[in-house]
Amino acid sequence: EFFQVDSSTQCFHLYDDKKRTWNEAQTHCHDKGLVVARPTDRTAAALRKYIFVENGNGGVWLNAQGDGEKIVWQEDGTEITSGNPLWWPLLQEKWFSNRYCLLLLAYKSNWKSHPNRPYIIFPCSISHRTLCEGPLLFNSHDAFVNLNEKIQLYCGTRSNYVYCVWEKDNQIIRTEDVYKGMYSGISRPVKTTNNQCGIVLNKATIEDQGIWTCKIYTLETVFVGRKNVTLTVNGIKAPLCYYDCGIDYEWVCGTDKKNYQNRCMLKVAACKAQTNITIKHHGVCEVVKDCPGGFIKIEGSWKCFKVWDDEKRNWWEAEDKCLDENSVLAGPTTEVAVALRKRILDTYGDLGGLWLDGIVPGTGIHTEIRLSVNNTNWLRSHHYPSNEFDLCRAMNINQQFIRNYPNASDVSQLHWCTKRGSTLCEVSL
Repeated sequence: EFFQVDSSTQCFHLYDDKKRTWNEAQTHCHDKGLVVARPTDRTAAALRKYIFVENGNGGVWLNAQGDGEKIVWQEDGTEITSGNPLWWPLLQEKWFSNRYCLLLLAYKSNWKSHPNRPYIIFPCSISHRTLCEGPLLFNSHDAFVNLNEKIQLYCGTRSNYVYCVWEKDNQIIRTEDVYKGMYSGISRPVKTTNNQCGIVLNKATIEDQGIWTCKIYTLETVFVGRKNVTLTVNGIKAPLCYYDCGIDYEWVCGTDKKNYQNRCMLKVAACKAQTNITIKHHGVCEVVKDCPGGFIKIEGSWKCFKVWDDEKRNWWEAEDKCLDENSVLAGPTTEVAVALRKRILDTYGDLGGLWLDGIVPGTGIHTEIRLSVNNTNWLRSHHYPSNEFDLCRAMNINQQFIRNYPNASDVSQLHWCTKRGSTLCEVSL
């Protein structure tokens, strides 16, 4: 089921059994013991052509995401610069937030027009095919240490594997930073023969229990393999606190007074903390902090919202306005969307279009866009005949429209991003 493309030593597996969001693709590859693919610059274009020839047209998720300023590969934080020649010509830096992820344009039409430009940014919440990469798994092992004692964790077996990243509970520890003394309590082994990327825990604690993963790279920062070290401290083996929690938004308030996206994530937190955390009540915990001046709060939400109707803006100008006001474009959940819309209508009257967070970048491809009613990022189901131009999410504040469409699934619509409307910003409490 795995395949390779010319000039690449990497092994790939395309999962087109169903389309997944970027986060779902991450989980799917992880469950298979794989990672979402990261092709080299040299092989990306050939990989794109292979996929649409052998498996038909369609976008394919890759393992990079925005961090607010740039697009970075998730394994090591390496930036894909805006000047990279692999970008599709429509790239805009406004798409570099963490809501946007890297997509491989495996379409014959795109290949014909721009054969060497396979990369584009897409909202992570949109579903596409999943491309996993099958890395070499070096020998994993168990390690045991007494509390407060020193232990060495081994990683690296050949001289050409000289760049590594350690992970523990999703915390990334770069070995070069460790060796420069940036991480307290972790140091470099005295001898590094056959252990080029090893680290030393100078004083093991209960929190150090669990699975430490060393990801190994070549000089060209190509991911080639990983090694898992399951560490047991003081004879008590740590549980593996991993569950496929999905991305459902069914918020619960824990007895630790923290909000969890769903019941499963509360369970994961309790497992990692090795303590008993139960559901205090469904919905978010009570918010005691007041909203900033000019912002309004909707019951059941831990966010504050503010309408800017001083001037009409296109979607990108609206995004900039929110950032200038130390906020972001609003993304109301289904639970609060109807109440928020009514509150705005009662306060401001008919505003017409009100920009929200959410964009479907144009790809130049004539295609159909269908957005699920059940997807909390897109509350209104729509069918558009073309995705040639950018489409952005908006809320329609109009009495007649609300009478015709009173439900939560009818709150948001897609409009051309170049249209001008009012702006809705939000801040978190």
